[in-house]
Amino acid sequence: MERPKVAVIMSTYNGEKYLKEQIDSILKQKDVDIDLHIFDDCSKDKTVEVVREYEKKNKNVYLNINAKNKNYTYNFIDGLFTFKDNDKYDFYAFSDQDDVWIDDKLITAINKIKETGKCTLYSSNLKVVDENLNYLERNLRDDGFAFDWHDQLCYCLVTGCTAVFDKYFKNLVTENYPEDLLYHDYWIGLIANYCKDANYVFDKDPSHILYRQHGKNASGGAITWGFFDRLFGLFKGYEQNFHILRLLLKYYGDKLNLDDKELIEKFIHYKKWKNKKYVMKHFKTIRPKKFKFKILFNRYIEKI
Repeated sequence: MERPKVAVIMSTYNGEKYLKEQIDSILKQKDVDIDLHIFDDCSKDKTVEVVREYEKKNKNVYLNINAKNKNYTYNFIDGLFTFKDNDKYDFYAFSDQDDVWIDDKLITAINKIKETGKCTLYSSNLKVVDENLNYLERNLRDDGFAFDWHDQLCYCLVTGCTAVFDKYFKNLVTENYPEDLLYHDYWIGLIANYCKDANYVFDKDPSHILYRQHGKNASGGAITWGFFDRLFGLFKGYEQNFHILRLLLKYYGDKLNLDDKELIEKFIHYKKWKNKKYVMKHFKTIRPKKFKFKILFNRYIEKI
């Protein structure tokens, strides 16, 4: 049987300290043929030197250096768009620069995608470890985590470094270029969950990736919120998710179910009194009381 061909898109920026471990773990993935495409965002350390050494020794490692710094979100977005008209690969995966992949990570995701159907985005749970790969006795999603259909509108449930998807989903995502994103994984998660022809599968098993937490993570589970942060969050936050929802309607409105489209439109305009009851009735969120409070008092500006 022919082995799946996978393009791994890695974003790097000043990642020399942990980069070798991550690249080695990707190149050791079993039962797949991999091309590792590394997009460097103008690193100032020895990241580029490290990658060039791998590029010399491995025909399936490719280095791309940005002309200017983009930030990690658009390093991934623009990296994916380089494959817009490319049919060489069966599957695609995003990779951070500082994790470690277990050797069955990709083939496990691919098998789940094949079971789910074409145009599928896969993401998974993950083991949280410290900078020395010591397990921190917690996973990003605990055992009681239950994904609800509309949670995705309020929270980013797709962790980008676990994302794997087939070429059909890649084609869907690259139909439209999104402007002013903060989170690429939130964007692709919305497309997967709400476009009629797309699918999303979440793997609760955390054993396929070690999610390294250290002082220089661009984003991730290392962030904790104190009491005053949480209290202040009741009254102030960020409008990013509404911006992304508007983009979803703009670019993929004709691909949404009518009920979902109506709910998203009412959610964006929740401050209108006639929309409040509808939104509170149809949403089942992770924190329902807090959500209803914010909707009722026009204080829903959530950080995703």
